Amino acid sequence: MEESYTEPVEPKTDRLTLRMDVDIQKKDDDVGLNAYKDFQGRTSKNNVSQPTEPPTTRTRSRRIIYETSESEAEAEVEGVTAVTWLESVEYKLYQAEAALHVKQKTLKYKEDIIQLYNKYDRQVEKNEQVTKQLRINGDNVRRQQVLEIFVSELQKQCNIVVQKLETALMSYSFIREKLAQNVIVNGKSVVQPLATENLSGIYALLH
Repeated sequence: MEESYTEPVEPKTDRLTLRMDVDIQKKDDDVGLNAYKDFQGRTSKNNVSQPTEPPTTRTRSRRIIYETSESEAEAEVEGVTAVTWLESVEYKLYQAEAALHVKQKTLKYKEDIIQLYNKYDRQVEKNEQVTKQLRINGDNVRRQQVLEIFVSELQKQCNIVVQKLETALMSYSFIREKLAQNVIVNGKSVVQPLATENLSGIYALLH
């Protein structure tokens, strides 16, 4: 039990949170960049001038919003108003995919946290069981020690009584001969109780 026991440690979620944030940010960047490239490819077919580099970005609630200028929204080519990045289908798809990824990652993060705390709860329960068992074992050991001391002292006193009986009965041969007989005590045979210093057998023969 002691070899497999591990002291319970409450989970630390900071690292999981950091990993989730980084993963969401990277995914957001990748999805946004790919969507913007698709937007550039589509609008370039209509001869609409678009910057070759993605617009500057800013982080907002784990989402990347691509900024655009007012002049871009007003750009016209051959009488046709240009569709801006923020108004494009690609941008809306990017937003939807990024939001879905955030939702999935957040759910996975919560599931991981639940698993960690389930493991922690099992360790706490096991710790309580081990502590209880150790307390019971300790009580049993102390009780056993008390019994051993009592039995040892009782045996010592019995030996003293037997020795005094031997000394007192040295001049009474007929009693000594009787105590040399075998006797049944509590269903068990006791051979020569005086010689074996069996106080129960001596008492049974003298009674």
